[in-house]
Amino acid sequence: MMHGLLLFVVVFMGISTFEVPTQETPDVVIATFDGGTITRSEFEKWCSLSNWEPDSDRELVIQQLAISKSMAAEAIRRGWDADPVIQVELDWKTNQLVQATLKKDVFSKIVVPVQKIEAMYQNSRDRQNKPRKLRLYNIYKRIPDELDVPRKKEVRQEIDRLRLRLLAGEDFTAIAEAESDSQTRFRKGLIGNVPAGVLTPEVDKVAMTMKAGEISEVIETKDGLTILYCEKIIPEVKRTEIEFKEKISKYLKRQLQERAWLDIENELLTRAAIQYDLPILRMNDVDGSSVIAHSRGKRMSVSQLKALASLPNPSLSYSDTNLERRKETVSQYFLLWETFAEAERRGLLTAEITFQRAITRQKELEQKLRLHLIKEKFKPPSDEELVAYFEANHNKFVQQEQFDLSMIQWSFSPEELKDSYLQGEKVRASISSGELDFEAAAERYSELDSSKSGGRLGWIGRSQIGASSMILLKAILRMKPGQLSGLIQHEQKLWILKLHGHHDKRPMTYLEAKSQLEDIVGTDKAQVLEVKIINEWLDKIDIQMAALPVVESPE
Repeated sequence: MMHGLLLFVVVFMGISTFEVPTQETPDVVIATFDGGTITRSEFEKWCSLSNWEPDSDRELVIQQLAISKSMAAEAIRRGWDADPVIQVELDWKTNQLVQATLKKDVFSKIVVPVQKIEAMYQNSRDRQNKPRKLRLYNIYKRIPDELDVPRKKEVRQEIDRLRLRLLAGEDFTAIAEAESDSQTRFRKGLIGNVPAGVLTPEVDKVAMTMKAGEISEVIETKDGLTILYCEKIIPEVKRTEIEFKEKISKYLKRQLQERAWLDIENELLTRAAIQYDLPILRMNDVDGSSVIAHSRGKRMSVSQLKALASLPNPSLSYSDTNLERRKETVSQYFLLWETFAEAERRGLLTAEITFQRAITRQKELEQKLRLHLIKEKFKPPSDEELVAYFEANHNKFVQQEQFDLSMIQWSFSPEELKDSYLQGEKVRASISSGELDFEAAAERYSELDSSKSGGRLGWIGRSQIGASSMILLKAILRMKPGQLSGLIQHEQKLWILKLHGHHDKRPMTYLEAKSQLEDIVGTDKAQVLEVKIINEWLDKIDIQMAALPVVESPE
């Protein structure tokens, strides 16, 4: 439930404020509060960065500034800024601003030589314009020897029946996979993005007149019968020499920028000379204060690493099994300090950057105090509150369609497609004939963690399956409980599925909806509580507005 609470606090922080570094010259004070002041420059800079209108929003801005400064000051009074775990988070977020500044400076000095642009242009002029293409699928039936007239007639009848099934709405890719004689059956009938003139004349003539979503008539060639499906049309692209060279220039510049930044990172990491305590870094059950790495006078503990790994950043990890990912998180932290030193050496730490770092630091401290005060006073919703909300809003709580599934999955490289497909068909045939249990096949062949439990995934929602693969979802929707799927291919993976059960979409019971209710009702209570806390805080700090000095207009 508390993740909804945290989301609300983060959203609320979008209107929080910052602390302005001490100025060398006196500034006009426009408001006072218990423990501090608000100056004109603070007010104007905050309005500028937050897109507030100074004239219409003056009192509200001043209130937010006073709340932010006083809450951050209270967090500091409690010693939170000196806490090693909090400090490492503050370092991470404030130094990212400096890293972005250094990166911008490095990139601004990169110029792509005209000779490189011209050379690449001459080598790739054939790609300046792109012809119109159709994304095509096919179902192909090979015509037997002309002397075998009866069999030839049977093949024609077979493909005519397949076309009728397609027109009735059956999935083209499933029929292509099961019925086509072409090698494209291993790609569910996909031919690819095809320009004019590539296919045989008879097929090309029909294909180039098709519309998106259209299924062709049966096309007869000297060696077979074909049905085409046009998934989409990719329009022709025409570019002038100037436009194409501009595209080349941007491409080359991105390459040079990536290479330049990689060189900078490698240089800074060498300078950092990070020393790891690998035995401790590998351990999972270890004291949080244990030091796992140090670099040029700075150290990192286990608790600090865990704090960094908990930040919403996909490149950070404290995986139980991945030592390299742990080392990468440590190195990125020390790299940020090296970028800070490099930016300082280059004279990039301007007043604006210093100001933004102060903003970020203050927002983080304010956010931590806000969340702490809410958690301190928050009371989870009672069963009576949850039941009342459920009864008033029961139509909002719906159990989505679910499937009880087992799955076998394995990957292959493009060169292994045919062999993998043949192996998959053999495995499926063994399961279908009863020669091999699905559970035993999953344990032997599947790459998924579920192989340890015989491939059983349990109940999975429709949306979860669709997010993974719409092709899998389409296959499952055609299955009945107890049925085994055909061999399914998507990208570079193959699957065999077994459907054990199916539940239609239906209203949830109270117990099924309880976790959602706790989240929704709890978040509503947290919002009310936060408003109360902020109002109490405003009363406590007692903001006093000062009259703005009158500035006379020149005659």
